[in-house]
Amino acid sequence: MASAPQTLPDGRPAIGLIGLGAFGQLAAQHLAPHADLTGHDPHASMPDGVRAGTLAGAAAQPVVILAMPVQALAEVAAAIAPHIQPGALVIDVASVKLEPMRILRETLPAGTRILGTHPLFGPQSAAQGVAGQSIVLCPEPGVDPDCVA
Repeated sequence: MASAPQTLPDGRPAIGLIGLGAFGQLAAQHLAPHADLTGHDPHASMPDGVRAGTLAGAAAQPVVILAMPVQALAEVAAAIAPHIQPGALVIDVASVKLEPMRILRETLPAGTRILGTHPLFGPQSAAQGVAGQSIVLCPEPGVDPDCVA
């Protein structure tokens, strides 16, 4: 099993967040106090606590969260593949799993740890916070779901 995500000297994980639509904004709001976030979305402004970065810069983080429509995933996966660090953890938050997991498995470099997730909430239902909300984890073989704990 793979180890926990790489952390910065201050103990916070470095995370690339690609896609800052409604769900990406929600993720940023809740992750920013706990992580060093590099965000990329050519169609959105960066929320507080997120440093704007290039697609390559966000993809080069040890943890990368993909928060975009499934229809855009293949194009984004191909664009980030050359920038993914060996052993990086790539997390998908799409509402379906089979096609996104297939795309990531076939597109990202060998050795990339892929964790599909299915949040059982959205930006509206989590408007008052994410405490008590559930997320289904769908790890690829060899990925310990505890890596996000």
